[in-house]
Amino acid sequence: MAVPETYEEYLAELDKNLSRFERWVDKATGTDERLDISNRLLIENLKLLREGLKVQLPPPMFPELPHYNVLKFLLDTARTSLGEEVSMPGDTITAFTDGTLTGIYIRLDSPTADAIPLNEFNPYRLTTGWTKFWLETTSQSGKYLRLHIGRAASADASVQITASAPKAVFDTVTSDKDVNFTGAIAQNAKEDENLTGLLSNKIRVVGVSVQSDQSLHYKVLLWSKDSFDDTNLDLDAFCGEIDCDFTSYGFQIGGAGQYYLDIRGVDIDYEDEDSTNELHVSLLNQSATSKNAGSTGEIKLTVYYEPRA
Repeated sequence: MAVPETYEEYLAELDKNLSRFERWVDKATGTDERLDISNRLLIENLKLLREGLKVQLPPPMFPELPHYNVLKFLLDTARTSLGEEVSMPGDTITAFTDGTLTGIYIRLDSPTADAIPLNEFNPYRLTTGWTKFWLETTSQSGKYLRLHIGRAASADASVQITASAPKAVFDTVTSDKDVNFTGAIAQNAKEDENLTGLLSNKIRVVGVSVQSDQSLHYKVLLWSKDSFDDTNLDLDAFCGEIDCDFTSYGFQIGGAGQYYLDIRGVDIDYEDEDSTNELHVSLLNQSATSKNAGSTGEIKLTVYYEPRA
């Protein structure tokens, strides 16, 4: 007997094949009723299984698009602020560059979405996918960026693209000895400067190199605004300091000429709240001897940094 589609078909098929004796036994005992209940449950379960097999899989997220695309962007010119709009749907993005991924960000589906730093999240996957993204890059002369945009099954394969990570490269901003820090600085006094040329208003300071005509104990002070210090603590813009003690750690070459000092391993998150891409910095003299003005008190300060989100 073929498997019935419904309980009613089962009863009709069963009645058609019952003998007269079987009909009498059916009336005289409750055995068939118990069997009927079991069979009815089995048939209903079978119907549920059949219906389950008819469930359709959801349509593909990216119909009529290839499994992946590879895009190339030249980095000779920076893509600043909100960046460049790229209409390329996907759910996985993997980046490679012959320069550095530091300072390269994407924003998914909106230019005001949170920036995703590709040097920290690479590859990056969003299960719900996106339709477009905005790309922000630093200026890296002669370098390029390649983005692998994956879709669905291609996402796992993209991991192989980033088997080796590029070496981190830092940017710098440097003072001019003839323009910056040219005045005399008495003990515990400071001179303020606004150094231009930051690639981003949000950076992480990672080190400094300093040259000085005099062997003095300096501190490099960082401020988030060009208003610098204020007696009102709520208005004071102080955000970090780096100790530069030439008297203890400075050195000369051949025992003559300027003094050198290099400080690395610094980790200070800095934001120019004026949004002018400037480093607001002061030179504080902690020595009893004053810093000279002019050509006998020259200072050159180089700050090493990396952009951050």
